[in-house]
Amino acid sequence: MPITEILKDNVKKFPSDIALVELDYEKNIRKEISWLDFDKESSRFANYLLQKGIKKGDKVAILMMNSIRWLTVFFGILKTGALVVPLNFRYDTGDIKNCLKTAETDSLVFGGEFIERLNPLSEELSSFAVCVCTDEESTPDYAEKYSECIFGKNENAPEILIDDQDDGALYFTSGTTGFPKAILHRHL
Repeated sequence: MPITEILKDNVKKFPSDIALVELDYEKNIRKEISWLDFDKESSRFANYLLQKGIKKGDKVAILMMNSIRWLTVFFGILKTGALVVPLNFRYDTGDIKNCLKTAETDSLVFGGEFIERLNPLSEELSSFAVCVCTDEESTPDYAEKYSECIFGKNENAPEILIDDQDDGALYFTSGTTGFPKAILHRHL
């Protein structure tokens, strides 16, 4: 069963229960999101991606630190039938560029902490089908602001058939003995 179906089941059974908790010990902040709100936000992002022309089988890279937002983006991508391409937060500019090329993607969602590493790629990124920054304070010119992308989008999951045999993600190895290698995962 695809993980997107598990999310649907949890929304039906536990809509107001806490699905995810994010703790920031340095700022003493605790963020929570219910199953229903998690589903709605990931669906808004999925519908944004579809509006931008992302379709089943396309690849969308993520360069973000672990957070609730990372998961809503991850599930939003999956809901479109596109493949998620998570990038390691330790990658330098060259690694990021090589992984984007290897994955054959022209779509990227990134956190503000990666702007300095991405700025040298700004010319390429400005031509991407999707280039979204999740940082509300410092979105560069070559990217769209996440909150604006999902604002007013449909909160219902798109009706795209996804089954266990569909490709779901393209992960890269750690690259300890050379350049990171791509590994394809199905939904099962």
